[in-house]
Amino acid sequence: MKKRLLLLLLTTSSILLFGQSRQDTTWHSKGFDFYVAAGVYFGNKYNAAYYNGSAENENNIFYVLNNEHWRKDIFRLIVEKHPYVSHSDSIFLVDLPENMKYSPAVSVSLGAKYKYNKNWGLALNYTFVRLRATDIFTMDYNGPPSNTQRDRPFIQHLIGTERRSLIEMSVSYLFHPHAILKPFFEMGVQFNYTEVRNFFALFEEDEVRGKYTLLDIYNGVGWVPDVQMQTYNKRWGGAGYGFTASLGLKIVFNKYISIDPLFYLSASSINLTGYKDIRLNWGAYFRLVMSDMVFMKRQ
Repeated sequence: MKKRLLLLLLTTSSILLFGQSRQDTTWHSKGFDFYVAAGVYFGNKYNAAYYNGSAENENNIFYVLNNEHWRKDIFRLIVEKHPYVSHSDSIFLVDLPENMKYSPAVSVSLGAKYKYNKNWGLALNYTFVRLRATDIFTMDYNGPPSNTQRDRPFIQHLIGTERRSLIEMSVSYLFHPHAILKPFFEMGVQFNYTEVRNFFALFEEDEVRGKYTLLDIYNGVGWVPDVQMQTYNKRWGGAGYGFTASLGLKIVFNKYISIDPLFYLSASSINLTGYKDIRLNWGAYFRLVMSDMVFMKRQ
């Protein structure tokens, strides 16, 4: 084990010393870089509270529970799942989520950067991410507790999904302390667009009978069974703005290709009604970067 560790250290040292010993001219040329990136994106839970079902939100749990037809069907389902509930009229909402948050999401990016000189560049970047926010809420009924009722209160689920498109223009600075390892930072502005795709309550984990949308597709008209209801193609979300910063390390393979791991941070206003204040979002990415010298080489 010690021999392997020593060999690894010697190999790494040799690579670094070789990079230092030769003249460092890699990634000094003016021109364009093109890149694709993939990583993980973390949305701020402040915006995820849009999906917590609260009555103060434009889309909430009471859109479903205040509809007498949906309410009867939901309570009937709960009674079937919990036979000790004597009557559906005794069922009530206990509480809503207090810690709604997004799951970490896979994100992809495309971008290009123009290098003015060996240090400074101007970059344009597009990032796409699908976010999912989930949490539980509880319901119960007016009845005495007993040892056989271990599933009280009744756990239900709220699930919201959205798409975010992020367009960012940034200024970058590349350091050249070493021929292979080159730190960099970027700072810029962001235009973002958010689209709410789905928001629903799932009762008793029943995807067929217990899944109800909380998006008002009937434009304020209450749903009635056996009636042809007009639906509206409404959109929730919209355009927002922000500021971005990134810190990374360019790992140079040659003058054509590099891999850039980086940490990304944005202070963004996301256009979700009631939750538009600027908050931090962050992520970690790997970029595969290709210099325009690749095309010159082929000519």
